[in-house]
Amino acid sequence: MNVKGLIALILGVLAVVFSFIPVLSYIAIPMAIAALILGILGRKADRQKGLATAGMIVGIVAIVLGVIFSICYTCTACTAAAIDEYSQTEEGQSLLNDLQNSLESQANGYVESFANDLSEGLSAN
Repeated sequence: MNVKGLIALILGVLAVVFSFIPVLSYIAIPMAIAALILGILGRKADRQKGLATAGMIVGIVAIVLGVIFSICYTCTACTAAAIDEYSQTEEGQSLLNDLQNSLESQANGYVESFANDLSEGLSAN
């Protein structure tokens, strides 16, 4: 049995799963790199190359996913912090109030339209 290949596959699968979880995506990248390295070593060391090849492929996929999701999570956190900081300002509060009033008026319009359509439908029957 190709032990390095098996470990590479397990690390790669864990790295893929971890890449979808916000904080763990940062841990997934080193795990995926370890899976890739073990997969390469496993291919060189043993005649049974299946597990090692699978570990390498899953490791590469995990590296790509980990990098993409880590960037996305970092951008989301930075954007949320900037929005929170902006909402503390007077201009931000004014903008939030305007947005809330606009959404409330649109929602009220939709409710009235739905109520009118419903009453017309009931009176037609």
